[in-house]
Amino acid sequence: MADFGTKTTTTNLAAVTPKAGLSRFAVPKLTIILVIAWIVALVPFLFFRETWFSRPLSDQQVGEYLHSDHKPDQIQYALSQIGQRMSRHDASVTIWYPDLLRLCSHRSEDVRIEDAEAMSNDPSRGDFHEALLRMLRDQSRAVRLRAALALVRFGDDAGHKEIVDSLAPWALETDSDGRVNYLARVGSSVRRGAVIAEVMTPAGSATFRTPVSGRVQYVSVRVNDPISKGTELLSIAPNAQQVMASLVALYQIGLPEDLPIIAGFQQLLPDMPQRVTQQAVLTERAIRERAK
Repeated sequence: MADFGTKTTTTNLAAVTPKAGLSRFAVPKLTIILVIAWIVALVPFLFFRETWFSRPLSDQQVGEYLHSDHKPDQIQYALSQIGQRMSRHDASVTIWYPDLLRLCSHRSEDVRIEDAEAMSNDPSRGDFHEALLRMLRDQSRAVRLRAALALVRFGDDAGHKEIVDSLAPWALETDSDGRVNYLARVGSSVRRGAVIAEVMTPAGSATFRTPVSGRVQYVSVRVNDPISKGTELLSIAPNAQQVMASLVALYQIGLPEDLPIIAGFQQLLPDMPQRVTQQAVLTERAIRERAK
């Protein structure tokens, strides 16, 4: 008991001692902490402010961003702003129409995708229509799909196959022999451009990125497994946003032969909200009505 009392007394004395220096050090320390916290909060905000496509740009900024070839994200930003203004029938954006046509062949996949989306907002333009048809031959699956969806707004079903294919899982096949070093996990969500597999080949390590966003549906091999050319490594099911966009497009241009793949979305699936199920039902109904 005596020892316990001694410890209690020592603790009380220690608790009193810092108070002597509180007036000298506590306020500066608190100020430093608040400044650091403010900086930590401000930096992400400023970054977000510069990259958030909904923040309005002035006309001068739009013009400058459209020519920021070394900053594709700024071009995307400007294209997004133009698309929003086009959707509101803002005639002043026509001064940038030549830029929209120029950017459909930009080296950045993301820029071409955003460009196709922007052009879809003015289906009265024959030159946009022609540009989107050319984009159906783009090397990027994502660009072809966005062009196909945009063409629907022009009353053109030339991208029908791309839209239907977007509802099916995408499979990754190797183009050489090798050994698996890495595979994305089953059930994991991946975004377009994410690394989903690595294979050690005779020529060195090969990295594979997904051309679609979605969920890893299954994997066919395991890490360290030897594989041969043409082996299917994994499959990725499309995400809800993509499925919804394609179902809405097929509501307008879908064919009776599309019904089996559409039917697969008429039940609740992992990562698929109820609105996708409802749209699948509406799309099937519209196709059947047209077929009568």
